[in-house]
Amino acid sequence: MDAFVPVASSAVGYDGEDRISALHDDLLRIIISLLPVKDAVRTSTFASRWRHLWRSTPLFLSDDDLLPSAVTRILAGHPGPFSVVEISRCRFASHDHELTEWPRLLAAKGVHHLLLANSIDESTVDDSVSLPADILRCASLRELFLGGFSAFPDTAGLPRGPDVFPHLHQLGTVMMTISDWDLDYILACSPVLQTFIFGHSTTPNLISKHTFTNLANTAEMTNILGTLLGVPWRRDCKMTVLGPEFQNAQSILKASDLTVDDPFDW
Repeated sequence: MDAFVPVASSAVGYDGEDRISALHDDLLRIIISLLPVKDAVRTSTFASRWRHLWRSTPLFLSDDDLLPSAVTRILAGHPGPFSVVEISRCRFASHDHELTEWPRLLAAKGVHHLLLANSIDESTVDDSVSLPADILRCASLRELFLGGFSAFPDTAGLPRGPDVFPHLHQLGTVMMTISDWDLDYILACSPVLQTFIFGHSTTPNLISKHTFTNLANTAEMTNILGTLLGVPWRRDCKMTVLGPEFQNAQSILKASDLTVDDPFDW
């Protein structure tokens, strides 16, 4: 107990020296990566010791307390990559420039985990806000969640194959339209995909037997309750179907001679 020193006592003897800046660069990068991005930017602005570290540290960027203009400055000013980017506060119906610029910057600089959602409410739910295909040009993605847009990016004419998303293991689409062709594209371009969340999204037509057969060959399909569908798996991958789309999955799987357990038949 003699070695215990109260926190207040150490504060009294504090001489004002910046001891944190004397730490090794690797430790400072860890500190920066854990800071809210606006605090990381402020630190690098006012402390020259930290400035080059900010530019060489993969950032966690969230737009929770940031104006769109601030998000643009950070995306443009940091060379990348970004470890995590979460953008869900921007109503893109009134921010056309940001909708065009942000996916381009993220694709150019690299991001590992991306949540990009259009902020909508009852008054704006009918807005037609299409997501640019640039968001699908980011080969560094590990996790991608998209929501609130009128449609999944148009994949026609984009490069196709396992090199497009070589690291993508989790994909989610919520409240948006995605075509059968685009689902096939994602499967063809994501060789290590483990989880596909299809939440309250729609398709122009019923998803084809071909696409669901591909999903059966690559994915373990479950509904929101986690009930297992009797599909022969090629590898460990989970597809979560949220909302009424589950009925679509049932009909296609039955047509494919695959057993389907009704999650609501208890």
